[in-house]
Amino acid sequence: MSFSFGFSPDDLDREEHDTTNAAASQTHQEDTPAANPLDSETLLAPDVVQPTHESLQSVLNTLTGVRISFEQVDIPHLDDESTALQLYRRDLFDMKHQLMSEDNEVAETGDNELDILMNEDLRKNIYEGGLKSWECSIDLVRLLAQSFQQEADLSFDSINCVVELGCGTALPSEYILSEYLRQGRTSGLKLVLADYNTSALRLATVPNMVLAWANATLTREQLAALQPEGLNIRFGEELMLSKPLLEAFFNDLSSRNITIDVISGSWGRKFSNMLHEILKSVPGHAEKNMLVLTSETIYQPEHLPVISETVIDLQQNSAFAKVNSIVAAKDIYFGVGGSLIEFERYLTKRDITFNTKKINAGLKRSIVLIQ
Repeated sequence: MSFSFGFSPDDLDREEHDTTNAAASQTHQEDTPAANPLDSETLLAPDVVQPTHESLQSVLNTLTGVRISFEQVDIPHLDDESTALQLYRRDLFDMKHQLMSEDNEVAETGDNELDILMNEDLRKNIYEGGLKSWECSIDLVRLLAQSFQQEADLSFDSINCVVELGCGTALPSEYILSEYLRQGRTSGLKLVLADYNTSALRLATVPNMVLAWANATLTREQLAALQPEGLNIRFGEELMLSKPLLEAFFNDLSSRNITIDVISGSWGRKFSNMLHEILKSVPGHAEKNMLVLTSETIYQPEHLPVISETVIDLQQNSAFAKVNSIVAAKDIYFGVGGSLIEFERYLTKRDITFNTKKINAGLKRSIVLIQ
């Protein structure tokens, strides 16, 4: 089944690579390191959090009885900014309040996770910014909405699996889940949500999936019936993650053939092997198609080869008839050194064909499409 994005030539800075050209191929081979960055020993260092596959049920158990506040996020369409997509995300201050209410252990480095999450956007190998919604994740949502609306062959029937790397608040995956639910789809969908920090997954990612489900499927009366009796809830702003609510969420997803897997920890060979094992259980029809999403993940030059190879590794997964990857990023990450041009150079060196779409914004941002 065809699976493509309908951009005009004016939208794209196109890079095409002829892998049949012997001289170019030889040059690329000489430039490519002998060892794959996914196998770097630095990824196994004691201060690097190793990947862990966490069941959705186990994460939901940590949220049972937690009262959350949230906000509606209005995302203007690319073509018509007078209309907007409506998504929901847990308030940042509410996540920090939960952290302060819990016991926090001191990391092996001597840094207190709570202090870092409360006061910093990121800290290498400790916190990678997953509690905030960054600009490029919004760009990704807008692109997905445009693509699903304009492309007859880019529909939910053509996607069995979505993998979001460095998901954080996971607004792109939330959009896909919301639309899948609103359309009443039952063909089967696997969402794999990965972030470095377990705290981001349990405080931001999974609660936002619950919010997406509740707002897409429940009436106010149904929602009220799943809240504790006598509890004064400001509907549209607050939600108690009661046991009945979370059980209804889990069971309803199961009845619609939707599965959600979460992975915490660093990228690398262990992560990729774990991911491939999870992807063996993708539901749906015989022809399986995967969509890989990631935003704001190429900001560290030393991590750029690892995220690049992670995406390439997924692109080459032979279990899927079609794999499409979308990487959203700022053109330059001031202060940390990452840049879009370095990412494009890496893809070029690896003979990967891609298109780059420039975002019309004051802060230069782009979306790279790998098909």
